Amino acid sequence: MYRPSEPLHPTLLCLQVVGVSAVTGAGMDDFFVKVSEAAEEYEREFRPEYERLRQAAEEEKQMEQQEQLDRLRRDMGSVPLDPGLPSGGLDEAAAGPSDLILTRGNMEDDEEAEDSDTDDIDHSVAESRLEEPAFQSFLQQTHSKYREKVNK
Repeated sequence: MYRPSEPLHPTLLCLQVVGVSAVTGAGMDDFFVKVSEAAEEYEREFRPEYERLRQAAEEEKQMEQQEQLDRLRRDMGSVPLDPGLPSGGLDEAAAGPSDLILTRGNMEDDEEAEDSDTDDIDHSVAESRLEEPAFQSFLQQTHSKYREKVNK
């Protein structure tokens, strides 16, 4: 599905026109042929480029996250991150992260909200995997309804 944040692919600018009669349904066969051709063209020309760009963006995002993590580690220096380490004469505030940070502001364990089971799912990937089969199903249903109408 095209999203406004994505650049238009040149083949999308060369859309094909098919005349279809709303009254008689004439031209539906041509319409379905053009849709099939467009789907093949998408798979052959647009999708490989899209996947390459998506992979490059993902790799760039991973590199940026690693750079941020490296900067954080450099900035933190030798600050102990394990609250179980002995304080070694330091007062409790300087020994490590406070309980408020570790509990995310919720000091009572029994009132802590449960994590969602879907927090680790990339919904855009799940959506894109389901999008094509749903569209194919829609086309098949529309095509069968058209055939039933024509055969009457």
